Amino acid sequence: MDYEVTPKRQQAIIFAKEISAHLKHGRIGGLFGRLYIAAAPSFLGLLRGKLDARTADLVVETVNKDLTQLEPKQIRRYLPERL
Repeated sequence: MDYEVTPKRQQAIIFAKEISAHLKHGRIGGLFGRLYIAAAPSFLGLLRGKLDARTADLVVETVNKDLTQLEPKQIRRYLPERL
């Protein structure tokens, strides 16, 4: 059976690779020492799969939810108080 990737899924895969590369460069450049990631469930899984091991080790917390349609005050409720 052939497995076909939809154009939307393909774009999500490409975007996950781009974000992963950006985070890797930030890690190498010493821009952060830990990561908090918030993303829609399907994209969070893609992104986790694209992170290199050393960058993935810096992920201390994830929010498995699409927050893009929320107001800043609503988003803040999903984030750790210490941020």
